[in-house]
Amino acid sequence: MRGFIGAIDIRSSHVSAVVARVNSDDKLEILGKANRMFPVDGKNLYENDERLAAAISDTFYEAKDEAQVEMTDAYISFTTEKSGLMEVKARRDFATGQRVMEQTDAISIVSSGYDYPVPENICVTDVVPRKFAYDDGEDTIFPWGKRTSFIQANIGLQVVDRGFLNKLKSIVSMTQIRAVGYSLSGVATGYAVLTTEEKQDGAIVINIGAAHTDVCVFFDGTPVFCSTIPMGSDDCTKDISSKLNVTYEAADSLRRMYGLASVSLIEDDHMVPISAERDCMLSDIVRIIESRYTRIFEISDTLIAREDFGRSEPDAVVITGLGASTTEGLPVLCDSVMGKQSRNGRILASFGGRVENVGAVGLAEYTFENMEYGKQTLFADFIARDEEPRDEKKKFFFGLFQRKSR
Repeated sequence: MRGFIGAIDIRSSHVSAVVARVNSDDKLEILGKANRMFPVDGKNLYENDERLAAAISDTFYEAKDEAQVEMTDAYISFTTEKSGLMEVKARRDFATGQRVMEQTDAISIVSSGYDYPVPENICVTDVVPRKFAYDDGEDTIFPWGKRTSFIQANIGLQVVDRGFLNKLKSIVSMTQIRAVGYSLSGVATGYAVLTTEEKQDGAIVINIGAAHTDVCVFFDGTPVFCSTIPMGSDDCTKDISSKLNVTYEAADSLRRMYGLASVSLIEDDHMVPISAERDCMLSDIVRIIESRYTRIFEISDTLIAREDFGRSEPDAVVITGLGASTTEGLPVLCDSVMGKQSRNGRILASFGGRVENVGAVGLAEYTFENMEYGKQTLFADFIARDEEPRDEKKKFFFGLFQRKSR
């Protein structure tokens, strides 16, 4: 039997889940997918423990039913402004002088990322192996077999506020699902919407949800930056409600019905009804929407400009998320604000599916890509000795690697 992957993505207004399989061609195949939508109304799923637990359970079980697979293990991604991605360097000098680097050397140094000394209120949820360096200075993702006196690894640490993660873990424990690992939703999304070339050459993913916007940057095939802005499409709705003096429900309908990202996209400005007694110009609604999304792109641009990637910023931007899906012309606005080439992002054709499932599909692909890498590096020693790692998350991956390598 091939390895199965369960993935659950928790956003502020919906939960998505997929069950995937590593097929006989060593490709990821989505077997089942589901999502649960919830009205935000100024709040989000994370503020109601019981509702969130039910959403997680119901969504995952629906995906399992469609896949006709019995499993309880799942990898979970989340979104919160109390998270991020930080890069650290780990180095190990060989006491014997120059020797041929082995796989276990790479395994050991990358695994050390889990033990990196972070502040007490922060914990490392996952590590992203990047490039390695050795005597001749060449970077590579496959360093073994090289003769060198040292090995140095760039490691991306996914970090999150300890209190937030502990609360999320307690919510998941209310279900029958066993969480085998946690990851950032912004990181996962990139694996669903970016092409191989975009991930390699550099791209920015902006995932606009209801209450949060994730901003993630990829270079050399891996994420190098991730941050979350506590702002999204629900803020557009609140702005419309406040400035046009209509109910939240009416404002949400107006945003969805007349959602244009820029007044420059209006071909025929006209009066539209906003209540039984009042009308307003279409441009009045669009200006409110444009103002809020402009602010989101400005903050995204500022966050990225603060980072030193060791090269120029990516020129490509991919915009995705449920908030983005209901607003026409966001790439046009993004281009004007950030000065980059933007496009709408949907789940890659090889996976199929809808934008609601983008996080869960990306998480499954992220897990698969790291599994592929892990089979060669992180868990190669466990497989070779037929031993099981003690860490629960590593046990989950180890089981996948064992089944896949048979």
